[in-house]
Amino acid sequence: MNKRNKNFDNFTAVYFYKLATQYKRDLLEVKNREVLKIKENAENGRVLIVWGQRDCDGSQSDGYTELVDAGYYSAQKFINSLYEGADGAVWYEFAKPSEDADIAVETRDLALEAFENGHNSTIYA
Repeated sequence: MNKRNKNFDNFTAVYFYKLATQYKRDLLEVKNREVLKIKENAENGRVLIVWGQRDCDGSQSDGYTELVDAGYYSAQKFINSLYEGADGAVWYEFAKPSEDADIAVETRDLALEAFENGHNSTIYA
């Protein structure tokens, strides 16, 4: 191995180590933010997850709710199940369980809306 290849290998190893370290820090920051949101919205040991989704056919639903234990892993278990069954984009937020009555489920057919608006080959969400 010549000197140039050795330097490249060292550079590559350091570069990927920095990327991995930054990625871990970012994940830790996301986890800490979610833990904080769960604590802010917890009532009687429970937290409400409000979620929505868009599938590949252009159907969008929002305002579904799920009441889970106010622990990070309980919430994460439900969120993971959302992503496992997802056919498209998924979003969620945490809310107080007392706000459940104020949240209504909304559905939209984005493909039909696009057709009615005269651009049947493009869906705007």
